This record gives sequence, C-alpha cells and structure tokens, in this order.
Amino acid sequence: MKNFIKHKLRENLNLSTLSLPSNVDISYKEILMIKNLKWSDLILEPQNEISPVNIKVDFPWESEVSKGIALDIALVKDMFYQIHISLDKNLRGLGLGYKIYKALIMNFGHIYSGKGRKLNKLEVPKIWDKLKNDSEITCVANDIADMCIANNTPNKDELLNNF
Repeated sequence: MKNFIKHKLRENLNLSTLSLPSNVDISYKEILMIKNLKWSDLILEPQNEISPVNIKVDFPWESEVSKGIALDIALVKDMFYQIHISLDKNLRGLGLGYKIYKALIMNFGHIYSGKGRKLNKLEVPKIWDKLKNDSEITCVANDIADMCIANNTPNKDELLNNF
C-alpha cells in the first residue's frame, strides 16, 4: 500500500480537493466501541488515484461514522506524507484521532505535519505528545514540522536524515 500512496501522491497535488467531514450522529454504544477500539482495528482504504489521496477510515463493524472523518495525505518534498485530517465534532474527544495517526504511521511508515498546518491547536499537540511516548514510534521536530516514524520502517534513517 505504501508504494501505491507514494506513486499517487506524486501525480498532481491539488490542495483544494481536500476532504471535509460530514456531520454524523453517534450512539452511546458506538462511543464506547470507539473508545475501546485499538489502532490496529482501523481499516485504511485509499479512495482515489489522484493527489491528495483520500483515505477512508473504516471500522470493524457496520457504521456510518466513517463519513465524519476526512483524511487526506499529500507528499511533501517528494518524501514526506503530510497528513490532513478533520473529525466531526461528535467524534472528537474519544481517542480516535490518536488511533488514526498511529494506524497511518504503522501502515504507511510515517506521517509529517507542518507546524503552520495544524488546525486544532488544542487537540493535535496532545496527539503528537502521546505519539512521542509510544515505544513503537520515533518522533522528531524542527522549526518547520513534526514527523513520527514507525521504528520498523525500512527507510527510517533516510527519512530522519532528510527531515
């Protein structure tokens, strides 16, 4: 899946095509299911073949909740996977953001986020702080961006050197 994403991201980046989340109603039962969900339970499916690549985040149960998640990945400097994510207000505060970030890192190798691109200035730093404390992940930061890499990523050293 990593090669598919990287190939498609190189094609034609058009940031005006970033996804937007839909409003979703969520039951108390689904809230509990999301809170108890593991990052590895999430299903990430590329939805298009042009950049930015829209990623559908799905659950291991039948649900409309996926419509409340907007997730796109764009390629920066022909190397870094820049994440663009937005959750419907009813999905915030459930731990879902962290689980999506970790699923992306573990499935695609890494994620990158420009410091000026973070929309939610309250929640996103909490997610990055939690990722920094995860033993399966290495996170780095500079004045321009943050990046987290799965420790088992084959090109980890190359990514770190180019960061």
